[in-house]
Amino acid sequence: MTVHREDDIAGPRSRDLGRVSFAAMRVRPAVAGPVSGRGLLLLPAGALVIHQLRYWLSYGPQTGTELAGQGHAYLSSIAPWIAMLLAGGLSCFVARLARAWRVGAGESRTRPFFKLWGTTGGGLLAIYALQETLEGVFAQGHPGGFAGVFGHGGWWAIPAAAAVSLLIVSLLRLARTLVRAAARNPRAPRRLTVTIGFRRPVSLRLVTQQPLAYAAAGRAPPTAACAG
Repeated sequence: MTVHREDDIAGPRSRDLGRVSFAAMRVRPAVAGPVSGRGLLLLPAGALVIHQLRYWLSYGPQTGTELAGQGHAYLSSIAPWIAMLLAGGLSCFVARLARAWRVGAGESRTRPFFKLWGTTGGGLLAIYALQETLEGVFAQGHPGGFAGVFGHGGWWAIPAAAAVSLLIVSLLRLARTLVRAAARNPRAPRRLTVTIGFRRPVSLRLVTQQPLAYAAAGRAPPTAACAG
């Protein structure tokens, strides 16, 4: 019995099929997450700016009096919490910047500017409308319904939301640019290419021989007998 390795019979091409190559396997960690996760920290501050800007554009020097008369005194109590959110967002950005400088990982993707601007502006305008609606229900002296949202100069919230959202998106783009610039640090580790190969298990194949090749095969008649 002759034993052959299947790899030897099929040739080197068959051996190559048993090799898996993981080329350009990146071990650089992704620093950037979705933009919406970082932008959410800026939305409360943006909503407060829109609210205050809407009243200032509507009433001018009488803004303080109108705010006090329409039940907006609670805004002074939430301002410290908004400041804490801004501080948290700033600390997260500094951490991302430092990580990009250390490991050389930048932003992975970029969303369209105008799409992000429109989404942010619509979200801020929705927050303003919800805030004014709730104030019309619970705050004493605040007009209710549509008039409480867009009446008495409330339409100024639309251009204010466009301007504030443009500022927020610009800040996010600036932060992304700084992170990408920090990721170009020449001393940071780049990418690691790992190639992993393995061979398939060796299989056995029985090679069938011709009958005359066996030791028990019949012997040919003598030459003399054939001649006679």
